[in-house]
Amino acid sequence: TVRIFLLTLSHPSKDVEWNDEGAEASYRFLCKVYGLKDKAKSESNIYDKHLTSKTNKLIKEVGENIEDFNYNIALIKIMEFVNYLSKVKKDVSSDVYAESFKDFLIVFSCFAPHISEELYEYHNKGYISLSEWPKYDEAKIDEKLEREEEFVSETIKDVSAVLKLVKISEPNKLSFYVADEWKYRLFKKFKEVNSRDIKEVMKKVIIKGKEKEIAKLVSMLIKKGVEDIILDRDVEINLLKNNVRSLEKEFKLKINVIEKDNGKALPFKPAILVE
Repeated sequence: TVRIFLLTLSHPSKDVEWNDEGAEASYRFLCKVYGLKDKAKSESNIYDKHLTSKTNKLIKEVGENIEDFNYNIALIKIMEFVNYLSKVKKDVSSDVYAESFKDFLIVFSCFAPHISEELYEYHNKGYISLSEWPKYDEAKIDEKLEREEEFVSETIKDVSAVLKLVKISEPNKLSFYVADEWKYRLFKKFKEVNSRDIKEVMKKVIIKGKEKEIAKLVSMLIKKGVEDIILDRDVEINLLKNNVRSLEKEFKLKINVIEKDNGKALPFKPAILVE
């Protein structure tokens, strides 16, 4: 616990001050890691590719940060991975889970060797201290899948924020409205144009009958920019539908995914209505 706490605080070159709350958080994190040793029964394998991508990315990023002595950043990556693994373990096949957890333990052993060794021996032969550092496969790191995961996590944050703002004492239903297809085409065209000149952009992205809406959106995109990867509308709809069960469990609300625009939805930002 102390080792994890100290390494998460700062760069090795900086001073560290003891903090009881931080130490307790490190202990809770280690308990969470220990709780991953027994995988729950698989209910589906829809996150197999996602987990494989995240595992390879973890190996790459933690290795790079260790080489640069950025131990705190490496641990942040590890903590993010543990949170993700906890969330999706019921929707990952047993073989993929076992391989990912094994690679994770080898990576984590640099920071918590004793608990990593114990958990490694629980499922594997030999010693983690004698294992080679896992090799990542760049071809298995799928940035599109990473973007899909980001879409889900950002949507969850948006729901939390909306529920805090609405003046409904006991909401019982939440609806997602998905942006119209033309907005996705607009975002992709804007990215292709790659210009901050509003006149030039408007000439190339204009859609007949949507001039006013596009003018507002183009002004917004010029100020905020657009992400490198823009998900298709159908992909976002499927992601929302696939996560209805977990969202209902987390927020204790009936969740509806409505495949139409209420005028406020955007790509990567479904509109949210609470009732």
